[in-house]
Amino acid sequence: MTTHLQWHQAIPLCERANQPWAIATVLGVRGSTPRDAGTKMVITATETYDTVGGGKLEWLIINKARELFGTGKPEQHTEQLVLGQNTQQCCGGAVTLLLETFIPAKNTLHIFGAGHVAHALLKIVGELDLRVHWIDNRPEQFPSVLPINTQSHVYPNPVQHIEVMQPQAMALVLTHDHSLDYQLCTALLDRGDCRYIGLIGSRTKSLRFKKRLQSDAFSTDAINALNCPVGLDSVPGKQPMEVAVSIAGQIIQQLYCLPEPATKKNNRVSWQQLVNELAE
Repeated sequence: MTTHLQWHQAIPLCERANQPWAIATVLGVRGSTPRDAGTKMVITATETYDTVGGGKLEWLIINKARELFGTGKPEQHTEQLVLGQNTQQCCGGAVTLLLETFIPAKNTLHIFGAGHVAHALLKIVGELDLRVHWIDNRPEQFPSVLPINTQSHVYPNPVQHIEVMQPQAMALVLTHDHSLDYQLCTALLDRGDCRYIGLIGSRTKSLRFKKRLQSDAFSTDAINALNCPVGLDSVPGKQPMEVAVSIAGQIIQQLYCLPEPATKKNNRVSWQQLVNELAE
């Protein structure tokens, strides 16, 4: 399906759609051709934006782009076509085209809460190879311009978003409401398929939440899957950007499956250790 948007207008839409897309560029022409060098079009799995000349020429380029999507990785590919010989078009010239495919990030991060730490964190994760979903029940909390890899979602109850999350997603619970935090944590743990769950808070909050999870019959493995306090222990500080850097560091570790440094100060403990500590 061809739309009426120009190619440059389509790019932001394609980037936010989290689907493969491609740019086709006429690099050079010889003789009579339907479009000049520098002409571009954008191609997705179902739509095209703008045109590099129509006819069988364009049909071949669209199909080649969609074939390249199947590799699952970004590609660059050139095609040299003689219009009469290769496309049965009567222009009589020849064109050289470049296809560049763009494949969306495989990893997704869902951030619940749009407070100070989340705003600072978006300045970092907005630059990473991630698909970021940012969720809150207060639309006014979101900035007017978001990073290109980020989509905001407003729900009366942010717990609703958990139903549409894909398996193996990463989630951060950074809301302003402890009651909502607990609802989000239980819903995320109930899914049983999250790659990572992080909860902002103190050791005291961690203890209270994990004791409550134990009372609500969550398993030890499920309780220990909740990373609270979230972030790298080796990154100190309480300012929003300092906390954001700590959290971003832990997210990057998850992306690369890296262990935390062996020399770190071990501030993250299991819920059972916290219970024993409180009883002393």
